[in-house]
Amino acid sequence: MYFAQEAIDRLTSDYEAMAGKRSEVLDALLSRNYDVPRAKEFAAHGVSRRLKTMSHCIEKVFATLPPEREDHPSMEELIDAVIHIQAFTFNAFACLDNLAWIWVCEQKLTTDKGEEIPPTKIGLGRKCRIVRRSLPADFQKHLKSLDGWFDHLENFRHALAHRIPLYIPPAAIREQDVPKYELLEKQMAKAHRRRNYDRYEKLKAEQQALTKYQPEMMHSPEDNSKRIVFHPQLLSDFGTVCDLAQRLNSALDSEPKSTVERKFWTGVFSLKKMLARAASLFRRA
Repeated sequence: MYFAQEAIDRLTSDYEAMAGKRSEVLDALLSRNYDVPRAKEFAAHGVSRRLKTMSHCIEKVFATLPPEREDHPSMEELIDAVIHIQAFTFNAFACLDNLAWIWVCEQKLTTDKGEEIPPTKIGLGRKCRIVRRSLPADFQKHLKSLDGWFDHLENFRHALAHRIPLYIPPAAIREQDVPKYELLEKQMAKAHRRRNYDRYEKLKAEQQALTKYQPEMMHSPEDNSKRIVFHPQLLSDFGTVCDLAQRLNSALDSEPKSTVERKFWTGVFSLKKMLARAASLFRRA
């Protein structure tokens, strides 16, 4: 068995706690009195729906490929699990952006020039500097400690969207068995060409006996992408997103509706606009 019994017990416990985590987040975010309707929309139709989708995806993966499973899954089972892992990855990444949008809307956050923040700069990752530096200091520190996790999630999301999609290799083989596996592959091809299907099936069974199913996901083998054990990773990612949602909700309770920095720069650029309009009217006169 791939997982030790202790690991399976831990996965079971985390899996059972998933619904409670989701409910706590939704209770916190959906019971808020938002000043900005768009912030409420991101909470109700962004974070809420995505968390439900993410938990549903985990349930489907665990049902299709239970952690204690040892036999080789069928290709249909692998594809079904992969579809839900891919959907989970997209929604986890987007859920973080939804949380950032809630903060930006409620804080009426702008750039230093008092302009709207470009949508591509709204998020919680390290590249979204305007959003990060506007958050409470302890939240900023926590996000920095998660930089590696953000990079991991972003890498998987971008690979899925633009390069090689995530997938679960149907089997793994020990390095010392590779030569025999390849020899059997050639013999199978020869038997198939000769329409000796009985021999083909016998060789195929012998070849499969050299392999072992492992609950791991990856994207590009050419990029030497790291294999990720998906059961604990899905639960861990879900827990991290829920934790960040709770932290952001607490930040909304503790922070004023706009930062001093934003007020200062908004005032400066408002004054500049007023002076520019006055100069324009003066020229026309």
